[in-house]
Amino acid sequence: MYGRLASLQKKYLEISSQSPQAISQDALLESLRLEIENEHKKIEESKAQQTLPHSVERVCPTSFGNAHAIAEEYPYERYGADSVLFWPHLRALMFEKAASHSLRLTQQKTVLDLSINFALLSGLLTVEAILIFLFSGYKPLLIVLAGASFILALCFYQASVAAIQGLGGLIKVSFDYHRGLVLQAFNLRMPDNLSEEQAVWVKLATFIRRGDAFYFPEAYRDPGMGISGIEENKKDE
Repeated sequence: MYGRLASLQKKYLEISSQSPQAISQDALLESLRLEIENEHKKIEESKAQQTLPHSVERVCPTSFGNAHAIAEEYPYERYGADSVLFWPHLRALMFEKAASHSLRLTQQKTVLDLSINFALLSGLLTVEAILIFLFSGYKPLLIVLAGASFILALCFYQASVAAIQGLGGLIKVSFDYHRGLVLQAFNLRMPDNLSEEQAVWVKLATFIRRGDAFYFPEAYRDPGMGISGIEENKKDE
């Protein structure tokens, strides 16, 4: 479903990152834009709501896993930010800087935890009832118990899928609205355009993983966001 789209997007990024751009490159980019747009339209006509991640490496065997994978994939596709790496940083910063949104995340995570745990317990009860059924004389009651717990397990599982989709939506909003908090914490300014921003997130992720100073995006360092700059801002206030 998404193989051709992912291939076109990768090709577009490779060509657009080349500098300086030649006239022939501009023409090729425009052609790729049209192909990408047509591919998007074709996918949206066949399936209005995304149920699988675009990257085949992220595809999971369950609806629950795929809903989570879509949320993980979103920040990288839009901004170049590795959600798994940067989420702990952003989550901690939002506790203070975006308290109301952080509370909604906590509440949605609680709903998710309850629904998936009840699904697990109901599933275990189903298995236990079936096993006892094989070695017990209370067979009619156990059949009813196994059937009821199996239905509950399915219902709670569907509820957990809806809950992870809701949490995924909040995670997307977190990166859409509040990702700049992470750059500020690293004393970096927000780039002027999306292409530069994607490059900054990739470089910062590499720096965090590997630790070598030359990976850090020094060109976007903002001295005003350092400790001294923050203290001066407080004095001005």
